[in-house]
Amino acid sequence: MKKTKEQDKLEEKIEEQKNIINEILKFDSIEDAYEIERVAIGRKFCKKGERLQDICIEEIESNICKKSKNIILKLYLHYKNKKDKNRFLLESRTTSTIRKVAQEVLKNTENIESVEESDIIKEVRNIILDKVKEYKKSKK
Repeated sequence: MKKTKEQDKLEEKIEEQKNIINEILKFDSIEDAYEIERVAIGRKFCKKGERLQDICIEEIESNICKKSKNIILKLYLHYKNKKDKNRFLLESRTTSTIRKVAQEVLKNTENIESVEESDIIKEVRNIILDKVKEYKKSKK
């Protein structure tokens, strides 16, 4: 079967996303990889807002705020995100990398409002755990 132009573009997009995620998830040390893995699995006790689920939900809301045409929803989410913006300035490395991965996953989803939050959370978790597993294999 011949490949169509749409299939080629989709494959290029997927390859580009993989390259970007590889750049984001470059680990400095094995301890760094273990720390991100513990947060992704949910074994580490985190404050509210630092868990994987909370980060993904915040990114979904901010993405909806940017792309939505509902003015009331945009205003509500804009002020909600604006109130929490000071917290982003003093964010740890683990939460910022999880946030960047969630942004990349959301960038490639077509219609965010129709996709459930749990699906995006699972996808982000799987991506992070796969990269940590690859890093551990390369270090052993």
